[in-house]
Amino acid sequence: MEGKDGEVLVGLIGDGIGFSRTPVMHEAESAAQGINCRYVLIDTEQASPVDLGMELARVRAAGFTGGAITPTLKSSAFWSLLTCGRRKCLASARPIHSCFRMV
Repeated sequence: MEGKDGEVLVGLIGDGIGFSRTPVMHEAESAAQGINCRYVLIDTEQASPVDLGMELARVRAAGFTGGAITPTLKSSAFWSLLTCGRRKCLASARPIHSCFRMV
């Protein structure tokens, strides 16, 4: 999905990520590849506890093409997928040919 002016909107959800260099690195490499990309940090540091479902719904509603979740939230993401209704999760999920290491 592309946003305004062909912009690809992606992001990172995490706790205390305000100083991450990730956006600069991804945007620079995207530009080098001819892709208009905006990489947004979604810092959950002030949210306690983090409502990951709400954050993911906001990302989806904002038109993000994709994103990542920091290791500190991956456990929550994993358990959210296990505990949500199978039909509900499958209805909102789509394959992106990517994998996070979960042990």
